[in-house]
Parts: sequence; C-alpha cells; structure tokens
Amino acid sequence: MSGTRLAIFTGLLAALSMPLMAQDEGLGFVPFGDARLRYENTRHIPVEIERVRARVHLGALYLGVEGWEFGAAALLNAGTDDARDNRRNRDNERSDRVSLDQLYARWQDERLSLQFGKAQLPFALTPLVWDADLRPIGLSVSRAGLNDEGTGFAYGAGYFAPDFVFDNQKPRLAAVQAGWHWQQGQAISASALLSYLRFAKLDGLAANGISRTNRRLGANFLSDYELLDFQLIGRLTLAEKPLTVVLDGVDNRGSDDLNKAGRASITWGNMREGGVELGLAYQRSGRDSVLAIAAEDDWWFQSFARGTMPWVGYGFNQTTWMRVAAFDERRDGTSQSTKRFLFDLSTQW
Repeated sequence: MSGTRLAIFTGLLAALSMPLMAQDEGLGFVPFGDARLRYENTRHIPVEIERVRARVHLGALYLGVEGWEFGAAALLNAGTDDARDNRRNRDNERSDRVSLDQLYARWQDERLSLQFGKAQLPFALTPLVWDADLRPIGLSVSRAGLNDEGTGFAYGAGYFAPDFVFDNQKPRLAAVQAGWHWQQGQAISASALLSYLRFAKLDGLAANGISRTNRRLGANFLSDYELLDFQLIGRLTLAEKPLTVVLDGVDNRGSDDLNKAGRASITWGNMREGGVELGLAYQRSGRDSVLAIAAEDDWWFQSFARGTMPWVGYGFNQTTWMRVAAFDERRDGTSQSTKRFLFDLSTQW
C-alpha cells in the first residue's frame, strides 16, 4: 500500500472519531471535516474511465474573541486511478495526494465579514461557473443588509489566486457579487444575484495545455474571461420538503462569440437534512463562455457542450448521505453523447 493511500485510510479512521473528539470541551478547538467515497463510470470518450476515489478533509476551527475565526484543514485524496491521468480526465483535484485545503482567518459581525487566506470562495455560484471544491487564496469583504424578515441587499468583493490543480503561473481572479434577497429562511423565498468575475494571467495555463474545452491561439487563450453572471433562485415548501429552482445565465464579455451559457436546475428535498432528495439540471455552454478549468468537474465537458444531470440522494441523518447521479452530455458538433455515472457516499462533522 502506498504511503498516500495509507494516509487516506488513517484519515478515514480519524473521520469516524472526530465527532467523539468534538465532545471534549478541553480540546480548545472545534474539529471539522468530511469524507467521500466515489465510484465513477464514464463512457463514450476516447478512453473509458472506471475508478473508485476517496477524499477526506480534516481540519479544526479556533473561535477567537470579538468575532475572529481561524481555520486550517488538510485534503487527502486516493484512488484506483493513476495520478498521471488527472489532466486527461479533467480532474480539479489530484489523485493520491496530501495537500493543504484551507488556512484562513475570518472576522465577522452581524452584517460584515472579512476573510483572508486559503478557503472556499465566499460567493454563491453554480457549477456552470465555479467548482465548489476549489480553494482560492486571497482576501474578500462581504456585507449583508437583511432585515428581521430576511429581506434586503447583500454584496461582496474579493481578489484571489484560484490555485488550480495544474497551476504553474498563478492566475488571478477579481470577483464582485451583489444580491437582493426576499424572505430568507421563510417558507417561500427568492434571491437575485449579479456577479462579475474577471480572470487574469491565464497564459501559463494555456501554454501548459490546460485550456480544456476553451479555444487557444498558439500558446495563449483566444478569449479573455470576464464573466457576467445572473442568477434567479426561488424556494418554497412542497409536501413538507424544500423545492428550489435556480436559473443561471452567463455572458463572457471577453469573447466576441461562443460566449453565452445557461443552466437550469430543480431540487426537491435536501439529503443533508435527512430523507430523499430528487434533482434535475440542464446546462448549455458556449466554448468560451466560462473558464473550463474553474467549472465543476463532475461534468465531463465544462464548456462547448450541452447536457442533463438527474440525481437521487438520500440522507440517513444530518451527517451521512448518499447520491446517485447520471450525466448525458453532447459536445457541440458531434452526435454521440458522453455518459457518466457517479455514486457518492459522504459524511461530515
């Protein structure tokens, strides 16, 4: 057994004991993390992919005085696939690797939040535009102005190094998001979000062959990536379960053509709260509408394609759940569809 795989299994054992450790008030910190075991089968591509991958996040929070929070976490990955194939398989995470996942400081009060370091991107974006597994390095400020009924404006801005998995030249991302929210936390609620994302210093990615489905001109990207993203989100309760509809439209202002993308999804239930979750997503993306390496890698094509994703999830409780997802995607200009099947078993604490 390789040293990395041994570390992963050790991490899985630690994951089982973390909730028990959290009960000890004498530790002086709050452990957190998650673990996921995934089976994948992808067909109708040049090489069929069948693999099992395990991922573990292990971290801890320190909650300081006057609104300060400090967090750090390690990421442990292992799989039956070969790490040499991560680039070919369009993965946003390496196989068989132990790495730093988060290291950040955050200060917040009831309305204002300041964040520094390596952490999740502090903006709400769909898989069409951003992979939630990415951990950019940077700083951000966010402010929420919601009233007691959960209605009002929220906005934020930040500057980051996206820290992509094959990142050699350190691209940059400047992001701004403004949103209006209506009755957040109520039985019926809605949100409208407008975001602007400007990626810079991308030529190192293209020169190293990491353009994926985006167009290149020699060793450079053909287009710039200045994304204007608009989301409409509606929520209500149906048969005692949450029903959420999300519409997302993207216009890449840095490209003259093939620069539009759209996504629609509907979800009934929430497996992370226990019970059944049913979902369906459809997305259509022009070749240079989004930066492919930043988009969700559960989809085989991050741009230059259209496809559907139905899924079924079930939460055993509020910490452990499973999901089965299928993908039917077709690249522009072809008649054959790529089929992908994912089965996930996940837990968090």
